[in-house]
Amino acid sequence: ISIVFLVFVLALSGCGASLANRPAVTPTATPTATPQPGTFYFTTSDGVTLNGWILGQGKTALVFSNGKGFSMQLWVTVAQTMADRGYMSMLYDYRGVGQSQGTDNPSERENDLRAAISAARAHGASKVVLIGSSFGGLLAAKLAVEGHAEAIVLVSAALEDSGIVLRDKDIQALAMPKLLMASESDTTFAYAIQHIYDTSPQPKQIALYPGKQHGTTIFGLEHSADSMQRLSTFLDQYAPA
Repeated sequence: ISIVFLVFVLALSGCGASLANRPAVTPTATPTATPQPGTFYFTTSDGVTLNGWILGQGKTALVFSNGKGFSMQLWVTVAQTMADRGYMSMLYDYRGVGQSQGTDNPSERENDLRAAISAARAHGASKVVLIGSSFGGLLAAKLAVEGHAEAIVLVSAALEDSGIVLRDKDIQALAMPKLLMASESDTTFAYAIQHIYDTSPQPKQIALYPGKQHGTTIFGLEHSADSMQRLSTFLDQYAPA
């Protein structure tokens, strides 16, 4: 028994010597993600914290609203182009999308846009233009009067979705300048854009493009040059930077 014990002790001593002779291992730090410059957070009236991102500086803020199921990243190219022209471009994610808190709930997104408008003004904007794609276009039209929008840009906007309805009386109240865009073969949304154009007062502009492109893809495919030029010209005329 004593021999076995002695062997066991010697084995432990050998392991200790081996470990002692090894160089110390320094733990490697895990890099911490750094938010993009311009990232900030703001809170809705019902207490949900949303993720926002501001590109550029200026007294005229362009507040971009997304379609359902998409993040603010879809607007980055357009937003950066407008920021380079002297605008404050504000992107944000709806609740439950991207880095925003809460649960994704389209019927509550009116509160999200309200908070985004307030956040843009808190960052120094004296004028706000609402730009929305698909469901975001519905939101922009629905809140344009309440949010005192200088102008609105609706791209493939819907007339009704998730309990939010844009009625004719709402459309008739859109007295601010309007730029409306859709694709002719994106039939449901082309009808909605045409109806908003026909029902709303001047000033208003409409562009119906060939094809089926929906929402922000109108700015990114074969109609990109014309759509970006229309947007730039419209903003220069009605909501200059």
